[in-house]
Amino acid sequence: MVGRYRLENLPAGTYEVVARFVGYADARRTVTLTAGATVTVDLALAPVELGLNPVVVTASRRQEKVLESPASISVLDARDLEQTATHATAAALRYTPGVDISQSSLNRFQVSLRGFNSVFVAKTYALVDYRQATTPSLAINEFSSMPIAPIDLARIEVVRGPNSALYGAGVEQGVIHFITKDPLTYPARR
Repeated sequence: MVGRYRLENLPAGTYEVVARFVGYADARRTVTLTAGATVTVDLALAPVELGLNPVVVTASRRQEKVLESPASISVLDARDLEQTATHATAAALRYTPGVDISQSSLNRFQVSLRGFNSVFVAKTYALVDYRQATTPSLAINEFSSMPIAPIDLARIEVVRGPNSALYGAGVEQGVIHFITKDPLTYPARR
């Protein structure tokens, strides 16, 4: 794919040039302009796989395609989470359909998939890497105490609706499954 662009009369300074196109990874370059200078910047877009029907594991405890799942599911992948400007893992869910979030302090969030009907919303079943994330002594979801940051997540799977048949009694609202990045799949960037 070839494209051309030209920007004129820009004041001196540092700029970030970004090229985007559906099906390709963003190409970025930082450019410093001096007064009266002309700079040529070539960007190459690399094709990426489009996740139109991602594989999930939360809806029926086995891998399956989202469109074949027996429940209503939303998946936020690593790219979605990297573009979310938040310090809190639960806040990354704020634009997910069917998810209600209440923030009671800087890092304290309550997340509900079927509306708020009590002070502590514990009927939303939270998992981190296939393990229950509820605070056992209080039987509540304490999202602020989860030891993961949004940048460390590979994806979040949100399954709306009751799931007691798969996860046991008390899973009346749905399941939120935080799946962290595998270090072999996501090596550290330098």
